[in-house]
Amino acid sequence: MTRDNINVSSVSCSATCYGTVFPISILEFSFDGLKKFINAKGCERKTIIGDQNKHIYYWDQNGFSNDDYLTLRVDHVPLFCGRTALHCYEDFMSSFAKKFEFLIGTVIEEISVGLGPSGVLKYPAHPFGDGRCKFPGIGEFQCYDKYMMDDLKMAARKEGKPQWEEKGPQKTGCYNSLPSEVPFFGEGEGSFLSDYGCFFLCRQPFQQVIKNRKC
Repeated sequence: MTRDNINVSSVSCSATCYGTVFPISILEFSFDGLKKFINAKGCERKTIIGDQNKHIYYWDQNGFSNDDYLTLRVDHVPLFCGRTALHCYEDFMSSFAKKFEFLIGTVIEEISVGLGPSGVLKYPAHPFGDGRCKFPGIGEFQCYDKYMMDDLKMAARKEGKPQWEEKGPQKTGCYNSLPSEVPFFGEGEGSFLSDYGCFFLCRQPFQQVIKNRKC
């Protein structure tokens, strides 16, 4: 009997098998017009949400999006025909389990669930796929989409720091910088040890990764 291992990924990545690279696209509900998933829910809207609203993806400081992964701030925002990203993920997994229940444990012997970029629960600072970042570059903060910035504004207001509302960390270098070249990762004024640096790293964006793991 043929046995299969299933990889369920909510992100875009490339898988390699016997030297051949197989691209895995992001789930259709965010990128490819919602198609049958949305039609089954009685929604006639067929626009490509990821093209219409690029802010569902992470943005870097220069306004370039990382289309491999949905920003964590849309987890609870009903952007997908009235549904949140978590609702879509939940229904996808439930539908898969129901459809293939009779095969699980026999033909399907293992199911791997990707938790983030490249299947790993991590911060998506290194979009290698389009050549922006090359090892050993430090990558960039991906926190400039509308929803992440709204979260930053609310956090700054709670801290009574209106001057922190409109900007991410400064002097953080670029994708291919080395840590030693970047003032933010040093010990001087404006570094990660400053009041703003501690505020940013404690509130955004890494705490969002931890919250996402709990979801």
